[in-house]
Amino acid sequence: MNIDTSQTLQTIRGLAESLLAQLPHIAVGFVVFVLFFFAGKDDPAVRQRLREAVREVTECARTEEQRAVLRKEAARLGEEAGHVL
Repeated sequence: MNIDTSQTLQTIRGLAESLLAQLPHIAVGFVVFVLFFFAGKDDPAVRQRLREAVREVTECARTEEQRAVLRKEAARLGEEAGHVL
């Protein structure tokens, strides 16, 4: 009775390689979980820091959005002024 384990070892090796390939995704998921876990606790300091971080990010996005709108408006007005002159 001869058992060929090469297929089994190849399958295990493939599973291990796919697990190693997924480690960065697992690490990011763990960090996000920990952030939300501590945000859900009754720790006002952590909640406040998270609120400030979210506010800062949305404020930066909003100001960048406003800058883009102002650039478009300035370009439009510049074109209109060029047509008038």
